[in-house]
Formats: sequence, C-alpha cells, structure tokens
Amino acid sequence: MSKPKEFSNQPQQIVQQESKPQTGPERQPLPRVFGILERKAQLHEIAIARGRRGFSREENRAFDEDYRAAVEPLKDEKARLYTDGTNSDRLILTIYSTLAKSGHPKWFPDDSVSLVIGLHAKKDRAFIAKFAPLYDNEDALREELRKAQETLERKRAALRKRHEYSLLPPEEAAQRRRENQRVNARNFQQRLKDRQARERKEQQPPTQVFPPPPPTQE
Repeated sequence: MSKPKEFSNQPQQIVQQESKPQTGPERQPLPRVFGILERKAQLHEIAIARGRRGFSREENRAFDEDYRAAVEPLKDEKARLYTDGTNSDRLILTIYSTLAKSGHPKWFPDDSVSLVIGLHAKKDRAFIAKFAPLYDNEDALREELRKAQETLERKRAALRKRHEYSLLPPEEAAQRRRENQRVNARNFQQRLKDRQARERKEQQPPTQVFPPPPPTQE
C-alpha cells in the first residue's frame, strides 16, 4: 500500500530526530519525560494540520497506520519511564494523566494513572513550559499534583450533580441548581478573600525585632 506523499516517513523521522539530545547555546536538552511529550506533540500537530479530505480513503488509512506506528513507541517509553524513572518522572506523568482526565472526567472515573491518554498538542507544549523548570523540585510537583487532583474531583462532582438532577422533577432540579449556584458563589468569594489576605500578608515587610535595652545600673 502506497503511503501518502505528504506524510511518508515523517513521524518516524521526527521520533528519531527528537530522540537525540538537543544541545547548543539556545536550548538545553529536556529531561527524557518532556522529550517524549515533545515528540508526541509534534506528531499530533502533523495529524491536525493534514487535510484529510484531500486524500483518498486508502491514503488516509495508510496515514493512520503510520501515525499509530510512530505513537505506540512513545506509550511504551512512558510506561518504562514510569516504572524505572525518577520520582520526578512519576510525579510528572501522574500530573499529566490527571490533567488529561480532567478534560474527560466522565470517561475516567477511577484514580489510576493512565499513560495512554494525552492533552492537545498546544496544551502539551504549555505543560512542558510550565513543568520542565520544576523537574528537580519534588515538593512543587506534589503541590501541582494536589491542585490537579482537586480540579479533577470538582469536575467529577459536577458530573455527579448533573446526573442527580436528571433524576429529579424539573422544578426541583431547577431549585437545586439555583441553591448550588449560590453556594458556589459564596465559596468562590471566600476563596478570593482568603487569597487576597495571603497576598497582603506576603507583601507586608517583615517585622523588625529590636533587642531589649540593657539593664540600667543604679
């Protein structure tokens, strides 16, 4: 089967190219986990940019086969890295999985780490830019994981509420929604006040403590 001329062996070439350390004055090599995500983002961008309507069914099928052949090794690399990598590698992959689940909470009701699902290519690059500087800071990564888990749980809770409302009579469901909106508004205002209070406290200059005066001699 002939391969689409636009695609050819491009995914395999990208995988081979990105697997080499990128050195130079402008860019330092990324930790391996981010290199995997970078290569995945590049492949996804190729698939998005390709105009499928301009190709025959056979060409599109060949394209999909080549795409899967290029993506599957990245999944295997992530699995090996999660098992044999550093604590930072596992934290980063867990954060990535949690954020990806937040985009589709209905599809992923459990808390296991999925090394198959992913983010959109643009979000992949934003993820790399945000978390690459934190690679050696496990405390910061654990805090980011906590935030991601809270976000995922809020979205799951919202899904559960919507399901509960769907089982209620329309009038009661509408009343429950209004009450929930009022509670959410109060909670938001309280969180906003708490954050502003923390920011004001952080901006205050430290209190200078003077030593006590020496005892007077009589």
